[in-house]
Amino acid sequence: MLVRAIVKNCLTVLFMLCSIMMVQAQSGMIDIDFKVIDPTVCNQADGAIHITPLTGIAPFEYSINGGATFQSDSIFSDLGIGTYILLVRDAQQQFSSFKLAKLQAAGAPSIRGIVMADATECDRGGTLKILTEGGLGDLQYSIDSGRTFQANYLFSNVPSGTYHIVVRNGDESCAASYPTISFAPQTPLQYIDVQLVTEQPECETADGRIIVNVSGGSGDYQYSMDNGANYQAGNTFENLVAGTYNILVRDVFSN
Repeated sequence: MLVRAIVKNCLTVLFMLCSIMMVQAQSGMIDIDFKVIDPTVCNQADGAIHITPLTGIAPFEYSINGGATFQSDSIFSDLGIGTYILLVRDAQQQFSSFKLAKLQAAGAPSIRGIVMADATECDRGGTLKILTEGGLGDLQYSIDSGRTFQANYLFSNVPSGTYHIVVRNGDESCAASYPTISFAPQTPLQYIDVQLVTEQPECETADGRIIVNVSGGSGDYQYSMDNGANYQAGNTFENLVAGTYNILVRDVFSN
């Protein structure tokens, strides 16, 4: 007898470090150099970034937010502490590679990057992990432009959307920002499918058997006949008496 069972887990997608690609750039076509002037203190927006194209055809346009916006001036002033993504394009619509510029001040945290990960369970969002260095005390983290903060650098169950990362010191000083990122976590790639083959026991004899056949997922499974209380590596349950058994299968890859 064939019986279709409910599947508990989906296939996991591994963590991966994603680059912020705000525009489709021809990476490396233009060489650039830049220098930064750090703010005098962490809460003062008097820093600057000067960008110099080394190759390409004028006129140039310059961006410090990964290409979300451009300006014709190569000098960006009145900047606070934070991480900026530099991009230059020339008259022939050729682009530089992305470069990170950090403006820092004494006692201020700095955001090194963002690790973005797809969902690891069905019907859930992805995760954002904020990588930082420096700062004072237990840092506070925000993904909504600083409207709300939390003590954990890991944000779970994050849906698709755009997020502006801000990190500040434990005493709420020296907020450092990161360019807005676009996050579109993917759902697990596929479900595992389970079919059961049962061999009925003789009356009052413990000689019944259930064979669990699985397709999809990673190929590495564990099996339970008691609704998940215990699991085993083999797909066959033997020496069973007549009764009802709740079969669950989990993909070891997604646990």
